[in-house]
Amino acid sequence: MEWYVWVAVVAIAVGLWHELINFPATNESIYALSERLDNLESENSDLRQQIIDLEERLLELNNLIDEIKNPAYHDALKYGDAHALLQLSKSK
Repeated sequence: MEWYVWVAVVAIAVGLWHELINFPATNESIYALSERLDNLESENSDLRQQIIDLEERLLELNNLIDEIKNPAYHDALKYGDAHALLQLSKSK
């Protein structure tokens, strides 16, 4: 056999040996990445829930501010006073 065939065979053997030696490390890193991905997905879910809660709180505060700005309108809505609502809409 020619010398370049021997070099190729040795290179393949070294490559296989390297992969077999590093396979457990690769497997551990895959597990670590999988665990980190699970943690990130859990954190993402928690953050989504916090955003939903904050949006609901923002809506409540917005409604409260609107009620403070225009108490006559909200009183008329609360007590079902159609006449007062009509007068308020005409005055705008």
